[in-house]
Amino acid sequence: MFLGTLFDFDEEENILSYSKIGIQNQINKFQYAVIKGLKENNLHRIDVINVEPVGTYPKHYNKLFLKSKNWLLDSNIKSKQLGSINIPILKQLSRRLKAESEIKNWLKSNINADSKHIIIYGLYLPYLKAIKRVSDDIKITAIVTDLPEFDELSSS
Repeated sequence: MFLGTLFDFDEEENILSYSKIGIQNQINKFQYAVIKGLKENNLHRIDVINVEPVGTYPKHYNKLFLKSKNWLLDSNIKSKQLGSINIPILKQLSRRLKAESEIKNWLKSNINADSKHIIIYGLYLPYLKAIKRVSDDIKITAIVTDLPEFDELSSS
């Protein structure tokens, strides 16, 4: 399972029309590349759970409700986008609860799999809280490209 903060490239203009701060294409492209790399290295199945990487309503994004939807990253990789109420605190809480539910369902549907692996892009708090209850025999990998505490160093 890949837990990410992706957006559907077909929805880019729509997302931009609601955004007051823009979107981070480089993060989206990187996550697509990671998923494509996993697929090309013979992973039999990749389940993607994502949330739209948009700011909160009304300060950064002009949409109060973010809808859940299913979409294809490519011809055989499905992504399930988790909807939420797009205001601080409720957004993070609803995303965490939905991620917990998706992880629980995924573990049940893969109960007989030889190995299970959850990959998380970034240090996204709702995902980190959602995996707290995952048993120790499940492999978990976090992909962290920028450490938040070192963001200030780049400017000086």
